[in-house]
Amino acid sequence: MEATERVDEVWDNQFWLVPGSFSANSKFEFTADVRADKAATVSTQIHNDPSNYVHYEALGNIPFTTEWKTIKLSGTLSKAGKSIAFNMSDLADANNYYFDNVSLKINGVEKIKNGDLEGTDVSSFKVKTNRGGVETPVICEHLSYVYVPSTIPLTQQERHDTLVYAMDKWISGMMKACGGKVKAWDLVNEAISGGGNDGEGNDGEGNYPLQHSEGYNPNGTWDVGGDAFYWQDYMGDLEYVRQAARLARKYGPEDIKLFINDYNLESDWDDNKKVKSLINWIKKWEADGVTKIDGIGTQMHISCHESETILNNIKKHITNMFQLMANSGKLVRVSEFDMGYVRGNDRWGSSAKTADLTEDEHKRMADFYEWIVKEYLRIIPADQQWGICHWCPTDAPSNSGWRGGEPVGIWDINYYRKHAYAGFVRGFGGVVTGIDDVKVDESSAKKGIFDLSGRRIADGTDISTLPAGFYIMNGKKVVKK
Repeated sequence: MEATERVDEVWDNQFWLVPGSFSANSKFEFTADVRADKAATVSTQIHNDPSNYVHYEALGNIPFTTEWKTIKLSGTLSKAGKSIAFNMSDLADANNYYFDNVSLKINGVEKIKNGDLEGTDVSSFKVKTNRGGVETPVICEHLSYVYVPSTIPLTQQERHDTLVYAMDKWISGMMKACGGKVKAWDLVNEAISGGGNDGEGNDGEGNYPLQHSEGYNPNGTWDVGGDAFYWQDYMGDLEYVRQAARLARKYGPEDIKLFINDYNLESDWDDNKKVKSLINWIKKWEADGVTKIDGIGTQMHISCHESETILNNIKKHITNMFQLMANSGKLVRVSEFDMGYVRGNDRWGSSAKTADLTEDEHKRMADFYEWIVKEYLRIIPADQQWGICHWCPTDAPSNSGWRGGEPVGIWDINYYRKHAYAGFVRGFGGVVTGIDDVKVDESSAKKGIFDLSGRRIADGTDISTLPAGFYIMNGKKVVKK
């Protein structure tokens, strides 16, 4: 397809696959051989008849390179339609795009006629060029191609060095862009698999292994397959973290803090095995005597339960998590804190929706927030406290991709303070105003000076050496000018 230079929009030039009617949530499998004269990425849309727009996302983005590549995509079509549009003006330049061996299966049924383009049937394809009307394309017959390997297979050391180069480029670029102003980083996020046993735990229980691609084999091939990329598939479970830490300290500020962040560290169903595994992995990463991990981030996407039995067991394992993290000697941060509410006696029951929650249930969530914050401050030594970050300022809209329609915020959807807000403030020893029926036991105020993220700054009451800003001192908000 010859796409002209973009004048107005990415859909100035378009190519359509016309499989016929399909319903919302249909499963698709798309494959094609593609290339272009200039490297480009092409977005896709759902249409009814070609040029009758329905939705902005269909198959995802299609990468075109200057060499023939086979594209394989699968997923779910979110809306009903009759055709799939390719926006051929995502690249503003004029460009020639080439397709061959095109297949689109919907719910397992092939919908493209003459996909190998060897015949004359073009009923499954339509085009539009230079903002014109929808037209029937003509199959190009004068082109031929062969696949030629672009590189000699790399040795294991060459693969390692190539990935270290890519990691160096990414980390140095991030540090340069931040200009030394960002002092703390999640060096590695969600590394622990949460299942299995490597038999190497320092606590006698064994660790959960790290996450890997489905096709991963430590003695296998370079191409592990699958849609996910894991550094550890190619560099090893120890080397990729050690290299990342080395580069972060090489390019970052001198006082940089490096965290390992993960979810389900408060897990009651496996007696906190995930946080135990994480601590053991940190010991292994640091065993070279060079690598240093400063802190652990626990995400804490949790739920408050109506069942006292379930809730008390959850509390027991939150306490145990904080104790294990404190004993590690690392900085401790609650990094993505939010909370839903589950009724009944099912540990894995569905979360209640915000619209259905009673005031007593809101208050129960507030009490749980308060208890968790106080437990963090009670167990984690002051010099290891790195603060608490709440994940959701407001309750989730019903169409949110994260806990949709759930009461996860400390403000409601209109930014009115909730009882959960009061629980948070009480946890830090603060006094709440503007929320009905909330009482504060001022005797529980935590002594010392905290910043507004809940991180302890200093003991005592002397703020003369602190930068200008707002602080919580002995349970009361103060300002240093």
